[in-house]
Amino acid sequence: MFKALSEYKPDLSKTLTTLSKTYDSAYNRKGGHVTFRALPPSDVALYSEFDLTAFDYETDIDAYANALCEMYAASFDARTRIDDNMIPAVTPLLGIGDYSAFVAGEIHFQRDTSWSKPVLNSLRDVKTLTLPRSARVRGTDVSFELRKHCSSVSEKAEYLSRADSSRRLI
Repeated sequence: MFKALSEYKPDLSKTLTTLSKTYDSAYNRKGGHVTFRALPPSDVALYSEFDLTAFDYETDIDAYANALCEMYAASFDARTRIDDNMIPAVTPLLGIGDYSAFVAGEIHFQRDTSWSKPVLNSLRDVKTLTLPRSARVRGTDVSFELRKHCSSVSEKAEYLSRADSSRRLI
C-alpha cells in the first residue's frame, strides 16, 4: 500500500536539514528559521471524509487501520510535488474520544468527531473509579517501538515508510 518514503518526499534530505536547523534554533532560542506545511485538499480529506462511525473499534480495529492507511497513501501521493517541510507519517486520527479510550470514559462517535463522556461526577468519585472496557490499551507505545528499532532520524523515517511497521504502530 505504501511506497518508499523517498517516493513521497523526493527532497527528504533537504527537508530534514531544514527541520533540524529550525529545531536547533528554537532550542537555542535563536531566530531565523521557519517551517512550512501546505494543507492541500488531500490532507483535509483525512479529516472531512474519514467517517469515524464506520468502524467497530472493539472487534475490527484492522478495518480502521486499513482504511486510514489507504487515505494516508492517497494523500501522500497527491502531495508528492509540494515543496514544504511536511514529512509523510502515518498516525492514528486522535481526537478527545481516542485519548479518552486510553485514560477512561466511554467514547461517543459522530461522523467527523468523537468525545468522551464524563467518568467522574465529583473528585470524591476517583476513589471508586473503575476503568470501562474502552480504557484497556490494545495498541503499542509508538515512541518505544521507534526507539527499539531505530537510532537515527533517517532510520525512523525508513521504518515508518514500511507498511508493516506503520500498520503495527496504528
